[in-house]
Amino acid sequence: MYPKSKSVQRRLEQDKQDYLEQYNDATFINDIDFSIYEKNIDKWALKLLKEQTTPKTFGAWGRGINKGARWVEIFTKEQALTMQKSINERKAERTRIAATKPKRRKPLSSYQRSAKQKALNMLGESFCVLDVSTTGLSADDEIVEISLIDKFGNCLIDTLIKPSKSIPADATAIHGITDNDVMNAPTFSEIYPEIIRFMNNRVCVAYNASFDFTFLSTHIKNHNLKDFSRSQQCAMLLFSEFIDAEHWQKLTTAIHHFDIQVEKNHRSYFHCKATLALIKAIANFRNEV
Repeated sequence: MYPKSKSVQRRLEQDKQDYLEQYNDATFINDIDFSIYEKNIDKWALKLLKEQTTPKTFGAWGRGINKGARWVEIFTKEQALTMQKSINERKAERTRIAATKPKRRKPLSSYQRSAKQKALNMLGESFCVLDVSTTGLSADDEIVEISLIDKFGNCLIDTLIKPSKSIPADATAIHGITDNDVMNAPTFSEIYPEIIRFMNNRVCVAYNASFDFTFLSTHIKNHNLKDFSRSQQCAMLLFSEFIDAEHWQKLTTAIHHFDIQVEKNHRSYFHCKATLALIKAIANFRNEV
């Protein structure tokens, strides 16, 4: 240690006596090393250490100016347990009070604001939601089911459609529709007047709209039917904008993102319901804290 002058030694000894007289607890003081005063710590150093130490640690290391350190028992075990119980009670009370306070929400990102406004615009119009099931993904594949609902979730069309060829097993594995299911179903030409009735001059929304509307346009052309006017919107692009993603997003991904509870079913009607729920979730979205 550095040598101390007689005056410093007297001051340290007096500080020690003052401290012992104030706390007068040999087990609590536990042979305090007053050499820590060599770091210019005043006589209230241990008092402050006591106030700032976590009770469950029972103590702290008080380092000297040279080498080594000495353990100082700041609290007895009984004191620490009593204080920890009180601290836990205060923490619980602060948590309870914090839970009752109104939460301050984070501002929406520019992508979220844009997508939210588009969803609100959709809901302000008289739109319908479309979904089709097909025999495959190629241009020569056919529609085997078509569903249409309005913005309130009311069913406008929900029907199987009889294709001109057999439904492949891999397609059946996805949507569950078999050749027996469509044996007595109407053809596309027979159901087409109903499609025009509900979709003509109306905003029509689909998830991955390019898929559904491409098949719809191809069938209209292949059956030599007169096309009709419609405005197309894609809910998948809306969701991709909302999360600021450029790649293709599955409908299940979008549903899970908002924790939307829908029936797990790959039939067209349930896809329509899920798509409508997604649009409403985006329109009503508010950021959490």
